[in-house]
Amino acid sequence: MKTDTDAAVVRLSSARDRRLIVARPLGRLCNQLFLFAHLIGFARESHTRIVNLAFARYAHYFVGTQGDPLVRYPRVRSRLACGGTRRLAGWGGRHLYSLAKRLPGRFSLLRGSEQIVPLHGEAVAAALGERKPVVLQGETFRYDERVQQHTAAIREHLQLVPRHRDRVKETLERARRDCDVLIGAHIRQGDFRRWHGGRFHRSVAQFTATMEHTVSQFPNSRVAFLICSDEAVDASPFGDLQVHRSTGQIVEDLYALAGCDYLLGTPMSTYSMWASFYGNTPFFTVADDGRQPLLDDFHVTDLAHYASTHQPGEDDRELVEAESGEPVRRLAS
Repeated sequence: MKTDTDAAVVRLSSARDRRLIVARPLGRLCNQLFLFAHLIGFARESHTRIVNLAFARYAHYFVGTQGDPLVRYPRVRSRLACGGTRRLAGWGGRHLYSLAKRLPGRFSLLRGSEQIVPLHGEAVAAALGERKPVVLQGETFRYDERVQQHTAAIREHLQLVPRHRDRVKETLERARRDCDVLIGAHIRQGDFRRWHGGRFHRSVAQFTATMEHTVSQFPNSRVAFLICSDEAVDASPFGDLQVHRSTGQIVEDLYALAGCDYLLGTPMSTYSMWASFYGNTPFFTVADDGRQPLLDDFHVTDLAHYASTHQPGEDDRELVEAESGEPVRRLAS
């Protein structure tokens, strides 16, 4: 039996134009940023409208999404944008997903959680051709190589709002004051100790060894490091290395890493990968076998071929910060 809420959601999501609605969120911030990037590329070439309800909890951080709790692309501003409407939009997306499962005659529901689903493929084309709202659930939808042609528009849409952008600028200016080369180090700990049995976890000691080796690749330059982590990190293992703290705020850390000259990170972390892509920053994943990089081993993350890391059921610690604004990344003194 349909409720009044069900009917309202059906009316709001009905449209004569081609529209993809991302309903229930899966994955953390950067999994969703990569998904959004592919959706933007697809939308720009296929004249499809995007309603990214799953991104509502992060929308206030970015120029192209602030002011619109429905997170539409092309961009639409709303007078109703506030924390309450963002949470309502997130709730609406979850409700829409449930509704789409119960009313297949009114919606086309496509899932992308286990396998890559090409946005330019037959399944999406057939769903759009039915002229029903197409609801996407999951974060493994990908456009093809053509997404690379839209990187400038993607970066412009997903740049930080001035308040956070200014703090990133201050962080980078402070870190660059006494160095010639600034290297970001994203030391992800937390969930990576458990994920895949700790296969992709790297200790602070492993990071320190790679940082020391990387300094040796710049014999005539002053090298400094900008440290970001999801836990408080004891600075004493870094010894004589010149290290700086970021602000500890989720998007400010991310875009500060993007503003570095090089980037060290943890394998399979989309946080490091997005920083590399957005800043066009050469990136090396710290090796588990002690292998140390040459400068030729640093590579910019390819938007079309990045790896997705989300595991269903992961504890989304970043959601807590996104809603509260409290930082979770700190470097212990």
